[in-house]
Amino acid sequence: MSRLAALLMLSILLIGSAFADHRVYGIRGKPVKYSTAKPKITKEMARQVKTRDGFAPDDKKTVVRFLIPPPLGGLGDFNNLKTFTKGEAAQRKKVEKEVIRKFEKGEISIGDAQARVVHWKEYAAIQRQRKEMVRISQ
Repeated sequence: MSRLAALLMLSILLIGSAFADHRVYGIRGKPVKYSTAKPKITKEMARQVKTRDGFAPDDKKTVVRFLIPPPLGGLGDFNNLKTFTKGEAAQRKKVEKEVIRKFEKGEISIGDAQARVVHWKEYAAIQRQRKEMVRISQ
């Protein structure tokens, strides 16, 4: 393959990815979710994760959640679990729902969705700033 042909193919890939629909489509043309079955977090797994994260195993003020949720390709293994305070978990759940909705609509890629959920505090702060800017400009 000549250099020109390789350069042309590369430019087509790069330009095409900017306009790509990030959804994954199934046989009938409908977007496919990454996971239909939610892995279970057992009590024993939760205790081990809390201990690993520096909390007491029976701490009632904390909960164990998926770092990357199953609808975004997260696995049910030990490394994908993290301890959150109950307040953090509630805030993070709002971000998760919004990000999963945007991913399923094809507005963001799987990589963007996973990054937004993992860095949920920063993402939530940016969203608050955007809302404040819109409120001020009106």
